[in-house]
Amino acid sequence: MKPIFILSTALMISLSGWAQISTDTTFQYEWNPNTEIWSLFNRTINTYNQDNKISELVQVMYDNRWENYSFRAYRYDNDHLLTEEFEQFWNDAALMWEDNYRLSYYYDESQHLRELLHQNIYDGNIRNSLREFISYYPDGLQKEKIVQQYSEKGWEYFSRNTYSYAGNLLSREVISNWVDEAWEPAFQYEYAYNIQGQIIERTKSRLTGAEVDPITRHEYIINRNNHLEQILSFRWNSRKKQWEETSRDLFSSDPTGDIRTSIYQLALRKGWANYLFSEYPQNYHFDLTQPVETDCSFFIQTDPLRRMAVLQFENPENEMFIVRIIHESGKLVKSTVTSSNEVKIDKEKLTAGLYYVELQGNSLFSGKFSVE
Repeated sequence: MKPIFILSTALMISLSGWAQISTDTTFQYEWNPNTEIWSLFNRTINTYNQDNKISELVQVMYDNRWENYSFRAYRYDNDHLLTEEFEQFWNDAALMWEDNYRLSYYYDESQHLRELLHQNIYDGNIRNSLREFISYYPDGLQKEKIVQQYSEKGWEYFSRNTYSYAGNLLSREVISNWVDEAWEPAFQYEYAYNIQGQIIERTKSRLTGAEVDPITRHEYIINRNNHLEQILSFRWNSRKKQWEETSRDLFSSDPTGDIRTSIYQLALRKGWANYLFSEYPQNYHFDLTQPVETDCSFFIQTDPLRRMAVLQFENPENEMFIVRIIHESGKLVKSTVTSSNEVKIDKEKLTAGLYYVELQGNSLFSGKFSVE
């Protein structure tokens, strides 16, 4: 196995002789509660042409060596606008990269992003998956995003995000689902900022008719040097009518404000428990006028005594998700819409091979698993 080969191949294809190339690497470690030490488990290698990110290689640590996981290439037009993302996953059994996903960007004459087209690629075939349509207020601030999913019937509405602002800062975001041929408000985010315009709080609530029920809250702690120090996460306990801590991110920065490390901890009864440690490259920072995006993890659970396997994923707020599971040959194994945190799969349909998972909620998440 040659884990860096694809990186050099992509550079040969996409770079010209005058390009100014740079790379950086982010490392992630997971906490071992038995040995009480951090264990290195993945790294992300980003490559840039001047200020434009042109590739992202993710590798995982296995048996004390780096193994490929995914590779993503970014393409731009002559105005340096991002036009395409192209993703591949590593097939460990075949020892080769396989095309998986393409995201295309479309702009209007004012260079406002107007449409995103998500497509899956399996066995050399490109298939429509999702598309997003974006509209703006006259001042250029984003007004609305409509998401459609592709099915046998063609393009169908799935969700809509509408945005409200206080000045130039996002103050409220409402997420609606398409139900019975109409938009039905489901969730809202409310944002608060300090006097410098840095985000200090984000609250998510469930909308049920005229009822607004709090679900989660994130507090962003900014120190006296205007550097991000902590993100505290809370969940609303409806029985006790109070917020309860669930997790926190602790950040360390250099004197310029660039974040160098972060620790993700879970709130347990006995105190804070380490979970993930990240080590960032130089010049890494968060835009504190925007909320920090989170990842979504999933795993497959099987039981030899049962006919069904279960895909479980994080969905604590019971959001609507489009879930797709596709075999490497391109065969669609499962496609469903759910507000649960799990999807059952007939094990007879899980023949040997590589499978791709796509989770589309308010954000799009993807991953893979293999069956031997």
